[in-house]
Formats: sequence, C-alpha cells, structure tokens
Amino acid sequence: MKALAFARLPPETLFHGRYRVIRRLKAGGVGAVYEVVDEITGRRRALKIMLPAALESADLRARFAREARITGDVESDHIVQVFDAGVEAGSGAPFLVMELLRGEELGALCARRGPLPPAEALLYLSQIAHALEKTHAAGVIHRDLKPENVFVTSRDDGTVCVKILDFGLAKAVAPGDAAPPTVLMGTPLYMAPEQFRGDGRVGPGADIYALAHLAYVLLAGAPYWLAEAKATSSAFVLFQKIMAGLPEAPSARAARRGVRLPPGFDAWFRRATEVEPARRLDRATAAVAELAEALGARASPPGQAAMATPPRPATTATLPGQAAMAMPSGQAAMATPPRQAAMAMPPGQAAMAMPPRQRPRAPEAGAAVAPPRGAEALKVIGASGRPLLGRCFPLTESPTRLGRGRGDHVRLEHPDVDEAHAQLRRGAEGWVLERRDQPGREVLLKRGDRFLLGPFALRLVDYDAELERDRKRRRRSFSTVPLELVLGEAFERAREGHQPLAVLRFELERPESVTQVHGEAAVFRILDGMAALLWRTLREHDASEGAVASHGRQLFLVLPGGGRGEARALARSALKRLNGQAFRVSPTDELRVSVRLQVAHLEAADHSWRELLARLLDAREGEVKEE
Repeated sequence: MKALAFARLPPETLFHGRYRVIRRLKAGGVGAVYEVVDEITGRRRALKIMLPAALESADLRARFAREARITGDVESDHIVQVFDAGVEAGSGAPFLVMELLRGEELGALCARRGPLPPAEALLYLSQIAHALEKTHAAGVIHRDLKPENVFVTSRDDGTVCVKILDFGLAKAVAPGDAAPPTVLMGTPLYMAPEQFRGDGRVGPGADIYALAHLAYVLLAGAPYWLAEAKATSSAFVLFQKIMAGLPEAPSARAARRGVRLPPGFDAWFRRATEVEPARRLDRATAAVAELAEALGARASPPGQAAMATPPRPATTATLPGQAAMAMPSGQAAMATPPRQAAMAMPPGQAAMAMPPRQRPRAPEAGAAVAPPRGAEALKVIGASGRPLLGRCFPLTESPTRLGRGRGDHVRLEHPDVDEAHAQLRRGAEGWVLERRDQPGREVLLKRGDRFLLGPFALRLVDYDAELERDRKRRRRSFSTVPLELVLGEAFERAREGHQPLAVLRFELERPESVTQVHGEAAVFRILDGMAALLWRTLREHDASEGAVASHGRQLFLVLPGGGRGEARALARSALKRLNGQAFRVSPTDELRVSVRLQVAHLEAADHSWRELLARLLDAREGEVKEE
C-alpha cells in the first residue's frame, strides 16, 4: 500500500492484511479513524491511522506511538482500549486498533443539550476523575482534557460509561514528579497557566485545572474563557489573560447565559484553577467530591456507572444540586416536595423538563456583555425551520460579524455559510446589513425584518420581549430524562410501599437504516417526537405518576403503581399512536416509523432496579403487539 493510498481508505479495503474497512468515522489534520472488521476474530474495531501529510514529522510520529504505549499501560474502564498497534509495511503508516465505541463525544452532547443537570455532570466528572487518578499514579499527564476528548458510551447492561480519548499529547514522567519543561501543547480554553510557560513544569495539577473548566462547561453550557477568546484574534493576548487568573466569578458569567450556579461553586472553581499549581486541589477524585458538596449532590462511586441520583431532601426546601438538575437552564429553582420532583411531570411544569435532546447546533454568542434594556437582538431560525430556543443574540457591538469564522460574533455552523458571511453596523437610522456575497449593497433593517444566511433565517427583534417569549416556549417544551434518574427512585418507592411497578420499553425498528440515509441526528428527532406522543398518552390514561425516560436510542415509560392490566392497556394505546406515525427527519423529509414494545414488572426476586432493567433489555416474552 503506497503512502497516498490510505489518505482515504475506501470500504472493503484490507488494511495490514487483517482489518477490513467498513467506513470512515472521522478525520483530522494528523490521523483518520475508520470502522473495521478484524478478519481473524470477526470483531468490529476502530482503526486509527496517521495521514500521509503528518508522516514527515518525527514529533507527530512520536505522539502517535506514545498514545498506544500509554493507553496500553494504564488499565481503566474509562480509557479506550488498544488491541493492536504497529506500522503498515507497504505505506509506513503508523496505526492503532482500538475498541469501537458507540455513543457520542461529550462536546457534541453539550452542544446538543446545553447545560446539564448537576447529577449527570457529576457522573461524567467522577468517571473522568477516576481515570485521571490511574494515569497520574502511572506518571502520565494527559495535558489536553476537553469535551472533545471525552466519549460517552454505555456498558453491556446499558449503564453509562465515560472514556477519555487521545493521549497523543500526554506526557509520561516518573510517579510523583512533574513533567520536565515542554513546548506549548493543548487547547487554550482548558490549558493551565503553567502550560503557556515554556519553562514551566507540567504535573497532575494541569489535568485538575482542565477538569474544573470541563465542569463549568457541563454546568453552564460554554467554556469560561469563551468571551476572551472571541474578543481577540491574538493567541498571545488570550494567553496573557488566562495566566492572570479569573477576572470574575464563574457564577456571574453563567448568570449571563441564564444559568444559576450555587454560591459554593465559585469557591471550588477558584481553588481548582489557581494560577499556581501548588495551591490547587491535588487529586482529581477529591476535587469532584468537593464539587458534589458545593452542588448539594453526590458523586458516583468508582465502579458505579448508573446516572447519579440527587440526594433526597430532608425537608421540602429544594437543594442547590436538585434544583439545577430538575429545572431547565435559565429557570429559577422552586420548592418541590421530597421524593416527588424526580417523577411528577404535569403539563407545562418544568420539574422534569430539560433541553431537547436534538436541536440544530446553535450559533455561539460573542462577548458576554449584558445588553441595555430595549436593545435589538438577532433571533436565529435554524436549518430545520424552527427557532433555536433560548438563543437570542443582543447586538452590543458595531460592527457585528456573522459567519462561521473563529472571530465572528454570531457563529452559524453550516457548510453553506462562509467564514465571514456578513456584518451588521449601527447607522444613523438603525442597523445596516452588508453581505460578502453582495458587495456594495446595504440593507437597512427594522425590528421584525428578516434576512437569509445560508439555510438560516435571522430576524431583528426586541431583546427583552424575545427572551420572555423564549421563557414561555421553554415552559411549554417537553423532553425526556435519562432512565437511570427516575427508575432507581421508582424502584425504591415501589419496594418500600409494596406497590407494583411497570416499565415499558419502546424501540425503533431498524434505526441503523435511518442513520444511514438521514444521519444520527434524525434518530433523535424521531425519539423527541415519540416522547411527546408518549407523554400525551400518559395524560390520557391519567398516569400522573408516570415518567417518559430515555436510555441510548430507546424510550421508556416508568409507571409507579402500574398493575399489569393498566400497563398493557397503556402499551396498546401507545403502540396504536406510534406505529405508522410520520416524523420529520429533515426540512424536506418525513419518515413513518415502526416500533417494538416490551413490558417488564417488578418481581420479588428483583433486588435492584438494574436487575429489572436487565430483564427488560433481554426480554422478548413481554413483547406487546398492536391489536
């Protein structure tokens, strides 16, 4: 195989005489990742190969080899496994063969869902922390911990498992020592100050610093340094600001995004991101444990992969962590009775509402500046034809740049949008639009006017009025919650009260065919539509205690107190409503779905909710068909 032959491996290519290529998963500047079949074992794996353009760099080749060595030496459920590594004889291309992960990067999950509930964020952070503890004990510093290098997948029993990826920038040192002086490496938004100093000694504190910034992203929905990064095109200026330390409390920045963080988070974040490494929290697991206390929640134990359940309050007062988990981003916390907030979901109430599972990727705001009252703003209508809920961008700078370039104030991530597509400047009579594809033409915009950029429609609106409309839409919106957040609570209540419990599992027929034609996002659009119909079914059957939950690419109805007859009647009603229903999977296409349904009931032999879930995932005798 010649060097250029593997720049893009076509399907059915046999690589290294053993790995049959199925498809390319992703590619970057250094390497590409393919899904392959091991011809010897028949197992599907991920093949990562170094691209021809990077082969001439001895440093890049060394990083590639280092990733194989580090991931092979450190054993952890939360580090991706490497099964084979070497150099392809014909082309000289270094390669790794790793486990094939099903799920999504944490960065994509955050972009899709926005701020996460504290219980879910703590689950991910605690598993990342336990992986860091093992790598640090082995003398390995990751140095590039960020959402894009964390992958959310699941174990065989369906429980959540987080894995750290890409150890190509990792540094192997003697245990207990700091890394020797090194060149600048990593992603600036998550890099510790000592990483910017070429003469610094980078140790485990750099990963703890990044872990703290990762925690802020999960809870607030955007990086802490995002405003500074957008305000300057100079990397040196950004480095200087980061090395000077935090300019303001993280809760203040989150508040401008409509997210409430408890007061204890500020003190924790400052300790974990101290400019001097010696003053930081010294262990990753201890840092996450202290964060859990600050949020009023609890971190998952090392071996537990289930979603962390918020602590049961002793009084009716809402705990900080519980309020943030139960409420959608930007909503004020409200008092909820104990044991009830995790299950009851009356229409219009935000007790279990969370940001929808799949929305068009929202453009990012520019510098975090509080707009004056009565200011104009841009409201973006997504490629799907629907407003991007909760995303309204105040026009606080003139000119305001629009496009998908790094320095743009409003970023619209779509291939039909140019790097610097257009700009708005404030004129004597209002905002003036200038487009790159229409040089010399200027359009005066008034409130309510709309204009197109690629597949997006943008409307000039009153900022305060639009925020109020968004709040009303959010209160009316509905989405699912992770199954583990409600099933454990329902199981415990049913066992203590000697009450029945039914769980209904809904699964799309052949979701892979939807993915192949319309993409992974289409599956989640269908699931969102199915969830809304299931919620309507619950209301029609007066099942006010029921909850609609998600688990991977499946939906569940959890019915506390649901006897066999009630569960079967509700199952048939749901099947009748879902089978054959058309859901929009793109701006132009609709797809009719077929659904399988299984039902499981609490039995005396079930000692935990995981046993009930495992029986349901494996069961076929409980299958219900539409009559």
